[in-house]
Amino acid sequence: MLIEGASALLDPALSPDALGERLSATCTRAIFVAADLLPTLCQALELANHHVPSELIITVDRRCPGHPVLDDLLRDNADAVYCPPPKMLPKQLAKTVALIVYSSGTTGSAKGVMLTHRNIVTTQTMLSGFITTGDNRKQQATILSALPPHHLYGFSVQAYQALASACRLIILRDKSPAAYLQAIDTYRVTRLCATPWTLQMLDENSTRNPHTSLIAVDTPEGLRDYDISSVHAIICGGASIPPTKVQRYADYFGHRALLIEGYGSTETSSVIAGCTFARPPKGAVGVLYPGTSAKVLDNEGQETDGFGTLYVRGSQVMPGYLAAPKGVAPPIDNDGYLCVGDYARVTPDGAVYLRGRAVDVIYTEQGPLPAVEVEELVEEHPAIRDCAVVGTGPRNAAWPVIHVVIDGATDVSIEDIDAWLRSRVAYKFELRTAASIPKNHGGKILHSLL
Repeated sequence: MLIEGASALLDPALSPDALGERLSATCTRAIFVAADLLPTLCQALELANHHVPSELIITVDRRCPGHPVLDDLLRDNADAVYCPPPKMLPKQLAKTVALIVYSSGTTGSAKGVMLTHRNIVTTQTMLSGFITTGDNRKQQATILSALPPHHLYGFSVQAYQALASACRLIILRDKSPAAYLQAIDTYRVTRLCATPWTLQMLDENSTRNPHTSLIAVDTPEGLRDYDISSVHAIICGGASIPPTKVQRYADYFGHRALLIEGYGSTETSSVIAGCTFARPPKGAVGVLYPGTSAKVLDNEGQETDGFGTLYVRGSQVMPGYLAAPKGVAPPIDNDGYLCVGDYARVTPDGAVYLRGRAVDVIYTEQGPLPAVEVEELVEEHPAIRDCAVVGTGPRNAAWPVIHVVIDGATDVSIEDIDAWLRSRVAYKFELRTAASIPKNHGGKILHSLL
């Protein structure tokens, strides 16, 4: 498909209106769809007044009247499946769009990120060591993923990593704790690709036997034990793991398993920094990949050695957004640096320290205060199940508003939390209770909804 044109990855949970807009924006000419989603797709096409012939709407799991099914196409065109790799000049690789992936939209509306063939090749080259880390190379590794394939992290794992490392791939539809643990036990999974939300869910809904590699979890049939000793590596992306949880999640899988974080964005083909070529120091999200340069700008637009807005440059950086408004340039400066939008610091040896999104920094009378720092402090309280922080008030005199989810199994009150927090910080703040914290599929807090 990538030879003939670009592929667009679309979220099946979109409303028909939103889905139709993206089908129209991407000028879609052929569609692969699950049979259950066919009615939604047809409604979306009608609303968008976008025509795709029925013979080019292909179901991937079962037959539907009037539409071809993928298995039949593969069988009837077996000779065409095996084709020589396309020959492209470097300039063509750099400019030809292969994928259109929509960003997560945590700080605004989702954008269609255009990624070229060179972007994809660069990413897989950078990850060539990363994707085998922790595996026993004498045996075929087995990857488990329940990541959404319409996000770049999930698509990269399911479409590229397994092929690049000759691994067996298990794709999980049921995202319950029991389903994860049963799949690990049954298929002897060696590499788990997950998000912080996944690790939190497993940790909170199952219990590890401290003397064995067994994990106990409730199932419809009652309490069951699962063996997860086969896991050698846990690859975590999509969001940062809270520092207070890193060791806890690592201990969950036992001393043999490596917990590996990577850092990137959709606009950088999912890679900026990692641990493939160098071990990052404690507290860093990774070390810049080879061929990647970075700079950090302060509020005045000057380069700084401290924290500020992160910019990166490299062959993994996108050329731009799909259907960007006329006259609106992509967030890439004249030197080729992409504004990532994260609040970060980069050391001379390339270690990247992340403190959340730049737009989430609260400028108090005492100076800039990253929301994530307050969140990490609040989460140290044993009665706090979750929290999120947003700023309010005028710039340079703002204060944090802290939304907390208190564990209902405790008798701790909001007043107790308030007193505990005031004994630890000197800045002004507001404390509010919440039933839950809004997050996206990857576990990122949607601060704009608070």
